[in-house]
Amino acid sequence: MPEYKVGDFQYSGGTKHMPTATIGIIMPDGSERVDAAEGNGPVDALVKAIERILMIKIEVIGFSIDALDLGSSAKGEVVARIRCNGFEHRGVGDGTDIIVASARAMVNALSNPSVPSEPSISAYEHVVGR
Repeated sequence: MPEYKVGDFQYSGGTKHMPTATIGIIMPDGSERVDAAEGNGPVDALVKAIERILMIKIEVIGFSIDALDLGSSAKGEVVARIRCNGFEHRGVGDGTDIIVASARAMVNALSNPSVPSEPSISAYEHVVGR
């Protein structure tokens, strides 16, 4: 399984602005690939940018945020479960900024061993090359 890491990451959003995310992913060979995307929220924009960089389709099937400490400066932990190419991956990320923690969790999920997912048409088509 290739190991990816989060490089530079920034995002923006708000009530009157289209959420955007720009992320750099450190590839297994040490190079960094960067791309940006818009989405219906910062996490959606993040996922779309990752998809563009790695040329894959990601389906988020689970996403949770928990506080690791007390108070407004507490660290949060994000657990992301994703489906990609018919396999499920789980990743964890943390930080005081939950969107940055989300980026870490998504990229960590892609670096973790996968388990076969429930069969789907897209997974079948991927296997038989349709």
